[in-house]
Amino acid sequence: MKEQFNTALGFYRPSFFKMQVECAENLENLNELQDIPSAIYLHEYIHFLQDITTTYGCTNISTVVDFIKYVNEASRGGISRTLTIPVTPIPSPDNEVYFNLELKKTYYGSGKDVKIARVSNVAKRTKVITLRNGNENLDYVVISYTDENDKFCYHEFGSHCVIESMAYIIENSIYPNCLPQASDFPYKSAQKIIESEYIEFLENPLNALALCDASLGTFNPGEFFFSMLLKMKNEGYLPPTPEDVYSFCASRITFNFNGVTTLNQLLLSTSNSAIYQLCDYFTAPVFGDNKIWINYTISTAVNIRMTNSFFILQIARGGKIQTNLAFIEVFRKVGTPMISNQNDEVTFYSPLQNTHVIKAEYLWAINQIYRLYTSNTKRCELKSWCSESCISQNIDDFTDSNCYNSPWLRTTNPVGLCPFAVMWKTWGMENETPV
Repeated sequence: MKEQFNTALGFYRPSFFKMQVECAENLENLNELQDIPSAIYLHEYIHFLQDITTTYGCTNISTVVDFIKYVNEASRGGISRTLTIPVTPIPSPDNEVYFNLELKKTYYGSGKDVKIARVSNVAKRTKVITLRNGNENLDYVVISYTDENDKFCYHEFGSHCVIESMAYIIENSIYPNCLPQASDFPYKSAQKIIESEYIEFLENPLNALALCDASLGTFNPGEFFFSMLLKMKNEGYLPPTPEDVYSFCASRITFNFNGVTTLNQLLLSTSNSAIYQLCDYFTAPVFGDNKIWINYTISTAVNIRMTNSFFILQIARGGKIQTNLAFIEVFRKVGTPMISNQNDEVTFYSPLQNTHVIKAEYLWAINQIYRLYTSNTKRCELKSWCSESCISQNIDDFTDSNCYNSPWLRTTNPVGLCPFAVMWKTWGMENETPV
């Protein structure tokens, strides 16, 4: 359940690029998994679905792509051939990357784990955010609490809390008390807020799940979650079923974002942008049918939500993943990203894989470059996969020490280029040296 998030830039790293499952069991056949690895797998797969079926997730994908493009263009256009990492964008009237990342930091909220949190107050606050076209007042939610040492603290309830609360609710609904006790923050933060503000709402525990899921249909999930909860309390509304939470939220929000006025329209708009941004990476023949695969995966996932707003609730009610019909249907239609376990064993599934040439490893390579840019992580996680790939192709293992210390130097390999090197060279970065 340990999540990857970038503390420097302050937002979650999408699972669509690569999914890590913290267990030692082989993940090739889910039917063979016991409850503990199944629970861990389900938790991470929910994050994958959050990334490709919600406005929040699709916007995050576009933000990551924009950031990488920003770094590449700035580095290639500079005088020095050294690239100082991690990279912190600078404000520019000609580029929105810096300003979008500032928004993401507030949307994301606090990222730390808090084992014990005794909530004393939840309140909405406002901060001034400088954007490209001027200042904007942005609402965010702050939880006041005392920790296990009776220290008074604050925690910002943002998208990180929403996505983790949501995944935890589903995991715990299907596999109760299977995994070690989760931290109050972020995993129980949504329930903690409800207990503090409108405890009757938890008469059906899945109400909290529905509100988390609905909140990810917006740019600012934490603020939306809290605002909708207070609206229901103030109106004396207790949803008859968790499904009614979605209709309540849709009927209480009004906005106009570039002509988009409904949550469904917003999802279509942001998912189309995510597809366009990702496909823009894969224009050369070396990338096979990745554009088709990306378009299919995200479009299919979005269509599932558009035609069945309650599919997440159905998964939560469906029981263990081996017999969970709602989970199985989504899994078979959408597939997975590249997935690795603690032993670096990699699995991947797409319903297109028998009819198309899919090279999902290039998304993993993009994720590695993103980690290099944001956290100075130079070791490439694809090394074990590349070694296994060489064995399966009956060719000499081309991995070497550069995979650990300087994977960008793989562009000089005379035998062949690894996925990292292919992306690095495709982007025209072969003369750049991260330091």
